Amino acid sequence: MTAKTQRREGVAKFFLIRGAQRSGCRSRSALQRSTARALMAVALLAAAQSMAAPAAKFTNLTAEQAQTLLALAHDYHPRDGVAESHYLNCVVPYDMQAANAQDKQRIDESLLMVEGAVRRMGYRSYAEISDDYERLRLAKMLGEKQWMKQFRVEVGQCLDRAAVPR
Repeated sequence: MTAKTQRREGVAKFFLIRGAQRSGCRSRSALQRSTARALMAVALLAAAQSMAAPAAKFTNLTAEQAQTLLALAHDYHPRDGVAESHYLNCVVPYDMQAANAQDKQRIDESLLMVEGAVRRMGYRSYAEISDDYERLRLAKMLGEKQWMKQFRVEVGQCLDRAAVPR
């Protein structure tokens, strides 16, 4: 069991017990509500942590661009039990590439393509797409175009070099 899974289960158990104690009953519906609250709290905590990390490390890309690249890296190469730092280390080189004007233009064009597709779907950003099927379908379509294909391949190679299990 990974550390992330253990943390989730621990938080879920804590909220489950606290919810049952507050309600004064151990009915199934009270436990279900408590579990749902716990899972929502864990999801919000994870989202807040993942959004704060890119802003600190990226200088040439905006926080939204960095967040989009990180979300795409996760969708192209989903690996359980992998620390966020591995994905972050594989995306940071693109921030350095963005210092070059030509590379920055290619990255910006690709991210504008992503942004346009996301907005047509009714979302504000790629990372905000809550429907996994929709997000993965969009990632697959975008992953076959120009710079994004290169990004997808290079991030996979980076994760393989870091000996990150699949």
